[in-house]
Amino acid sequence: MGMDQVHRRVRRRISGISGISGMSGISGWLGVHRAAVPALVVLLVIVVVWTVGAYGGLGYLQDASSPMAILGGLYLMLAGMGVSVVIAVVAVNYLIGHFSQSREPLDRP
Repeated sequence: MGMDQVHRRVRRRISGISGISGMSGISGWLGVHRAAVPALVVLLVIVVVWTVGAYGGLGYLQDASSPMAILGGLYLMLAGMGVSVVIAVVAVNYLIGHFSQSREPLDRP
């Protein structure tokens, strides 16, 4: 097998991965990695919740009227942080497993 044949097979393999039935770009990637989309969405939601929680939660604690309200708010934030960390670890673990799976090998003669 010559180098031209190897290059043609690699180009064919790359074009097959990058697009499904002529699609390319984001739609082609989504077609190939459709199973990873929910985990990516979960991670995006967790980042948004942490960002909003950092700004809104600190403001809530400053405006709390009683020590019990502050303590209750801290416990709710701690519970939310714990749950979100567990969910993020599960999502990252799934993504690592998804993207580390070996793809089918190149065509052999």
